Amino acid sequence: MQVYLTKLMIINLILFFILLSKILTTSNISLAGSQWVCDLKKIGFATNAYSKYNSINELMLYTFSSKSAFYIKDRILVENKNAQTETAELLFVGKYVLEGNNLSMTFNDVIFKKKHSDDVINNDQLLYKGFSIDYKIERKGNFLYFYSANNSEVFNHICWMH
Repeated sequence: MQVYLTKLMIINLILFFILLSKILTTSNISLAGSQWVCDLKKIGFATNAYSKYNSINELMLYTFSSKSAFYIKDRILVENKNAQTETAELLFVGKYVLEGNNLSMTFNDVIFKKKHSDDVINNDQLLYKGFSIDYKIERKGNFLYFYSANNSEVFNHICWMH
């Protein structure tokens, strides 16, 4: 009987340490109530529609206003080949689901505060309405890393806490 109890105690200890290591290594990221600043620069455009531009810089403020709602204030600075700049400002509104480090974001609305003079840029932003994207996220200190779950490099980015 004593051998049986000793084996049972060892099994329970092993299970306890497995569970403890799982808890300690599982990332419990909470986004509700947080704000993150992201600065993305795009250069080297391949399409004719964008060939007149040197760069497009987006400064975004992600706000996760609850456990399921987010909005993003986006200021786009477009520089043409003559080094002249023009801005556009918009607001993305949507819902998100966070399970562990899996983040799914759905953009429900795109609201322009200031449109760009080039409709191609405006129309590209409107494409986000109804768009969903899945990320793997990782938080390290004051930085939040967004990795596209479908391995699309174009959506990967790093933000810092506001």
